[in-house]
Amino acid sequence: GVIPTTEVLAMKFWQRLEDILPAGLLYEVKLYETENNIASYRGEV
Repeated sequence: GVIPTTEVLAMKFWQRLEDILPAGLLYEVKLYETENNIASYRGEV
């Protein structure tokens, strides 16, 4: 299985949002676990 790290969750949220939002609207998913632990995801390069 996949370990649900902050980075993995940000990527999974991106994938879900990408399916329902209009193309080009989604820029970045930023997930705050704590004040000092933040994961950002901007899709595949």
